[in-house]
Amino acid sequence: MQKKTIALAVIAAALLAAACTQQETKETPLYTGGSVAPLVPASHEQMVKVAGRAPQVGPDSFGPGVDVHIFKPAWGLTDARVVDDIVYVLYTPNPKQTTKRLGILREGTLYPVFLPMEYADMAFVDNDTGIVAVRPNKLRDVYALKNGQAILTKKTSEQTFLSPEKHTLEDGGTCADPASDDSALDEVRAGHRTTLLTAEQLVHASFGIVDIAADATCDHFHGKSYAAFGAPSVIFELAGDRTRVVSAGWIDIASEKHLLIERLDGLFAEADVR
Repeated sequence: MQKKTIALAVIAAALLAAACTQQETKETPLYTGGSVAPLVPASHEQMVKVAGRAPQVGPDSFGPGVDVHIFKPAWGLTDARVVDDIVYVLYTPNPKQTTKRLGILREGTLYPVFLPMEYADMAFVDNDTGIVAVRPNKLRDVYALKNGQAILTKKTSEQTFLSPEKHTLEDGGTCADPASDDSALDEVRAGHRTTLLTAEQLVHASFGIVDIAADATCDHFHGKSYAAFGAPSVIFELAGDRTRVVSAGWIDIASEKHLLIERLDGLFAEADVR
C-alpha cells in the first residue's frame, strides 16, 4: 500500500513557547518545527542514509507481550482495517492483478473471507464496519463485517459512506492538516498541546542526519505513538529524548493491539499484543 503523507503546518517558535505555559496542556510527541520559515522535507539522500542505518523489525522490536511475524506475501495488499480486534485486508491474488478480495490477516497468514462471487472492486465503509463490493456489471453489494465474516445486508451503496484510513496518536490526535477534526496541529496552535519531539531529539534519533519532519503520518500501538515520514519512508517511535528509529518502511494499519508494517525490502511485519 502506498504510504499517504500529509503536510505538517508551520508553527512559530513563539506560539510553541506559549503553548507550554497553558495551565491545562495535552502533551503530544509531534515535531512541527520551530520557525516561521516554510518546512523543507529531508532530502532523498538524507532519508536513504537514515533508512540504511535503520534496524529491521524483529521479535524484540516492540518489547515483551508482543508477537511479531515477518512474512513475504504472494498476494498484493491494497487496504487494511482493524475491526473488533480482527485485521481485515483487501488484497489482490497476486500483485499484478486488480480484482480485489477480502481476507483476514492473523499471525502473518492470510485467511480468505468467503463471498458468494468475485468482485471488481471493494472499499471499507461505515467506520470500517462493512464493505461495498462492486460487481463486474457495476451493481454493488454491501456487507457487514462481524466475527471474521462478511454478511450480506439489504443496504444500498448510497446508504453508506467511505471510511478513510485512520492514523492517530496514542491520545487520539492526528497529524492531519490543522483544518481537519482532531488535528494535533490545531491544538498546538490553540495552545492546548506542547511539542515533545524537538529538532535536537530528532537529530539524535536519526543518527545526526535529519533535524526536521515536514510531513508525516502518525499512529499508535501498544501504548506508544509512532510517525513515518520521508522518501524513502522511515518509522520512528516517538518518545522524547528516547525517540528511536523502528524500521525503514511505513505503517499500513495500527491499533492498540495490532500493527502492520510494510518494509522497504518487500517484507511485512505483523505485530500483535498477546
